[in-house]
Amino acid sequence: MCGIAGRFNYKSAKPVERTLIQAMCNQMIHRGPDSEGIYIEDSVGIGMRRLSIIDVSGGDQPITNETESIWVICNGEIYNFQSLRKELEERGHSFKTKSDTEVIVHAYEEYGLECTKYFRGMFAFAIWDKVRRRLFLARDRLGQKPIYYHDRNGTFWFCSEMKSMLEDREIEQSVNLTALDYFFAFQYIPSPYTIFEGIQKLLPGHQIVVENGSVSVTQYWALNNLCVCRSEGEYIEKIRTLALEAVKLRLISDVPLGAFLSGGIDSSIIVGLMTKASNSQVKTFSIGFEEEEFNELTYARMISEKYGTDHNEFVVSADVVDLAQRLVQHFGEPFGDSSAIPTYYVSKMTRSKVTVALSGDAGDELFAGYSKYPILAKKNRFSPAIKMINQFLKGTLSSLNPSFVQPESFIRRACLSLLEKVYSVEERDYVWMIYLDTYFKGKLYSRALRENIWEDPCRKYYEKELGKSINSGVLDRILFADIHNYLPDDLNTKVDITSMANSLEVRSPFMDHKFVEFAASIPSHYKVKDGSTKWLLKKAFADILPDEIRNRKKMGFAIPIDKWFRTDLKSLFEGAVLGTSSRWLTEHFNLGFISHLFDAHQQCRANHGSKLWLILNYFLWHEAFMGN
Repeated sequence: MCGIAGRFNYKSAKPVERTLIQAMCNQMIHRGPDSEGIYIEDSVGIGMRRLSIIDVSGGDQPITNETESIWVICNGEIYNFQSLRKELEERGHSFKTKSDTEVIVHAYEEYGLECTKYFRGMFAFAIWDKVRRRLFLARDRLGQKPIYYHDRNGTFWFCSEMKSMLEDREIEQSVNLTALDYFFAFQYIPSPYTIFEGIQKLLPGHQIVVENGSVSVTQYWALNNLCVCRSEGEYIEKIRTLALEAVKLRLISDVPLGAFLSGGIDSSIIVGLMTKASNSQVKTFSIGFEEEEFNELTYARMISEKYGTDHNEFVVSADVVDLAQRLVQHFGEPFGDSSAIPTYYVSKMTRSKVTVALSGDAGDELFAGYSKYPILAKKNRFSPAIKMINQFLKGTLSSLNPSFVQPESFIRRACLSLLEKVYSVEERDYVWMIYLDTYFKGKLYSRALRENIWEDPCRKYYEKELGKSINSGVLDRILFADIHNYLPDDLNTKVDITSMANSLEVRSPFMDHKFVEFAASIPSHYKVKDGSTKWLLKKAFADILPDEIRNRKKMGFAIPIDKWFRTDLKSLFEGAVLGTSSRWLTEHFNLGFISHLFDAHQQCRANHGSKLWLILNYFLWHEAFMGN
């Protein structure tokens, strides 16, 4: 695992300074503490920081082909590198290292821009082709590894973390207001947007070619979610075969590895399969809280005892003030998923014992694991005649603003019950996804900010993403959208940033693209059945999962954020938000409304911890990266 960066002046002969590439790499030492590599050739410069995983002593980057005409830097792993290497050697290619990265160079020589289709892994790589004067970048299919890029006036920049790119003083920093609105709606900024105007995220399954004075972005992989008819037994057999294969591929490492274990369905399956595939005792790592309602350690211990793992636990205290500010620096843009806090801590604990950890991420998106899916799977029972009154009812219900009412209140429950009856399934999912709705943002934003954001860009974005699904089934479309948005832009971003902040590589077997493709072909009625989530996945691994794990309610990676805003985070919020001296922030946000929200929370008249976390995160980011 590494951090990569570079600059290419593709419309001029202006040389790239080594000191710039060095500075960009220095911002990512945590991603690669083991070594650094830089290549400069006139108007192009590429660099990387390396975390050594495979071929520890001989796999330093950049890596070249036999004639040194092709250079590559890569962040991630090519899990099928051993079989690919054998095929390429049979075709006459000569290898100098045992590294998985070297197969990228020779696959590019053999297959050109089609080489990405042969890779099975998580990756973000850049290839410099000296002969063609071509810069070629690609990102893995599920977006596990990031690529940020910027193209302006004949110069192209790229990096693994945005703050690396900002080392170049030619990069202009201005806030993308549409991205700001996305952040407050979704708690993350969806690809290809970033908080900075002009800087973009490369979409998962896409690649970039900079050549002959132009920049082109193309898609090399698309998920086909059309259902394929099979028997239940055939589905189960294939799930088990592909999952075990994916785990075995991710156990290839020249350094110690372990697994995250929450005690949930997905991580328990991964640990069970690791135990089956490994000849040594599996190391497991779990996070807990002092507050019992957020603590899953009991279930994690149950799995550890079942499989005899070397188990490690860490209990998170409320001392999160320093971490909240450090996370802003690591993410480089506002990121509001508060589960980044426990993910950071479990990564830190895990890194003290191993360098690689397997996780159960993506099981929920592939097999409908969230509590919203059984609700959304219900068919709309209302006739077209009744639906004619929807617009009137929606307007009335929206004026009540359910998101601003206490979650446990009767009014909110009544509103959501009515919304379920008059909204379409897609509309209900949109309401479910939104953290701050249009009404709330109207109160939060100043008039100046409201006037600069075009009408409800978040809804238009969501509708566009739903429309990309080939399968017209409602639940299939929603799962498709979650795989392409929530998974890469929230979960994968969170895991990448928090794990790499601790120099830890995290591998996710459920994101093996062959496993994903098969899971997407399974009809949704096998995923949600009789109100039960992950029905087929649970049945497929009934031998691995104890009844207590298989039948328990999903908890998620929740934290006591409401309590923390009445204790440790209180003074931080008062200083960073209510006491801000930033003219931009005071002109674009309604501090009177924010103060009212904060006071209501302190007086326990409402629990606004999640909303306050979004606001705090944005203000901390703005002060750190934009100043006044």
